[in-house]
Amino acid sequence: KIFQSLRSVNYRPKGQPGQFTTTAIGVFSHEHEYLALQSGVVCEGRVESWLQDLLRGSHCALRTVMEVAVQTCNDKPRQRWMWDFPAQVVLVTSQVAWTMDVTMVFALLDEGN
Repeated sequence: KIFQSLRSVNYRPKGQPGQFTTTAIGVFSHEHEYLALQSGVVCEGRVESWLQDLLRGSHCALRTVMEVAVQTCNDKPRQRWMWDFPAQVVLVTSQVAWTMDVTMVFALLDEGN
């Protein structure tokens, strides 16, 4: 479903203003959220090939962003933290954090606390 929410692809700029290479460096969602790719994706050749590469690059970037979000969700107030990540990452991370907290409470209850 990543392509359904994709608004545009951001390409690496060339040396001259207004000119770009065929290497994708990030994607924008319809909500204007930006996801930087960890490594550029060359968008040349068969469309189905480079779209598959773009999909893999997006998955890899989302996985990394998700890991950072989970690791940092308690570092600052939720109202500030949530603006550092795409909305879907915030939602999933919040669910992961809630699940971890509930699991910890159940473990404490089992211990008699």
